[in-house]
Amino acid sequence: MSDLLFVTGATGKVGRHVCAHALERGLRVRALTRDPEQAGELAAAGVEVVQGALGDADVAEKMAGADAAYVMVPIGPTTVEIGRATHDAIEAAGIGRAVRLSVVSPFADSDTFLGRWHTELDADFAGRSFTSAIVRPHAFMENLLGSAHSVRDGKLVGANADGRTPYIAASDVAACVVELAASESSCSGTHDLSGPATHDGTDVAGMLSALLGRDVVWVNVDPDGYEQMLRGAGLPDLFVELVADLARLARGDVGAEPTDGFQKLMGRAPEGLTSWLERHRGAFGGG
Repeated sequence: MSDLLFVTGATGKVGRHVCAHALERGLRVRALTRDPEQAGELAAAGVEVVQGALGDADVAEKMAGADAAYVMVPIGPTTVEIGRATHDAIEAAGIGRAVRLSVVSPFADSDTFLGRWHTELDADFAGRSFTSAIVRPHAFMENLLGSAHSVRDGKLVGANADGRTPYIAASDVAACVVELAASESSCSGTHDLSGPATHDGTDVAGMLSALLGRDVVWVNVDPDGYEQMLRGAGLPDLFVELVADLARLARGDVGAEPTDGFQKLMGRAPEGLTSWLERHRGAFGGG
């Protein structure tokens, strides 16, 4: 019988791709989700869906029988506590190997709450009894979908000035997760992941203009103004602080150069931003 992979955050941007890649790899998949109704496509594809959330007292019971686990701890006031409890549950369930989703090294090393939390959880995870690997992706290409509404109005708005970002597709991150989780021998190390090239806001606006056949202009706002704009939109304070912190770091080209982590793991180049935008052109108002 093939190995069983326990997937957290199964309906999220990375988790759903982890499920798909694992099934393609021939693994069995058990997915944890708060709302099983949102996991209908996963269930139809053959994923065993269980209801629950990280931090629940019975998570270890729901993990029982799994050979490997993918861990994505949601960002919130209790992130560190939930993360440690999840690591406890993996050990209690007797899972032999696990892969954790973190953030790319320069952000993990920064003096931001996101960096501090991930650094603490990375160290705790690596010190556990199970075999472990950590993936540290740069900004997701999917983050650009948050600007889809403004792009439809001809503007790409951000706060990272001319800072560059080597965006990576969530599907490529998931492919690395499954590659590491697939066997005891492959599950090791810390892997910084990025796309094949680095882009600033003007680059991305130009790509969108070419794709959509109409002008999309890059509109840069200062981080403080961006923070006020997000608060005015009613977004949660923690999310606003996170986005503003990342924008300030990006303005300084922190971690701007592409890494070879994906290439080393997968033996091929990661998807480029032009290809990803083409696949998602409808979200930005393309025909």
